Amino acid sequence: MRARPQALVVVFLAVGLSACQSGPDLDEIAPQFEQDATTIFDYLVDQYSADPEAAEIVDDGSEDVPCDEGARRKFEATFPMMDGEPDSNLDLFASGVFASFNVNDPDYYTVSEVGEPDDLGGERTFRATNDDETISFEVRAAGEPGSEVVITGQTTCANV
Repeated sequence: MRARPQALVVVFLAVGLSACQSGPDLDEIAPQFEQDATTIFDYLVDQYSADPEAAEIVDDGSEDVPCDEGARRKFEATFPMMDGEPDSNLDLFASGVFASFNVNDPDYYTVSEVGEPDDLGGERTFRATNDDETISFEVRAAGEPGSEVVITGQTTCANV
């Protein structure tokens, strides 16, 4: 395991969706989740990582995680933020996150952007979900070069 940069950003994704009784099965949404998580991660690493070799997928979303009356999938990955002036980094990164969710993968829409640089000391958090809200992602970044960008995602709690 590699050493974490000094400006580690911790992300907790809180999507309180309960198990479905008549909703989709996890088998129906899991393959799309795994594919989308990898696509979003690869795009952001290619565009905004200071060191793509340091990018790390912590949880690839391939394991069923028990929840309520079903299971869900979870994804977590990190990479170091690109070099540059912190405010510019955040502005460029914000554009990239929106492009990743809204242009590159039109099945997702950004549900919130939390925090301006002055409010959170140079950090931004973006949340996105798909149309039927069975898959959600969160991206948190600090503008400081070398700080860690954290991407998390999960499916809704679904029938297995």
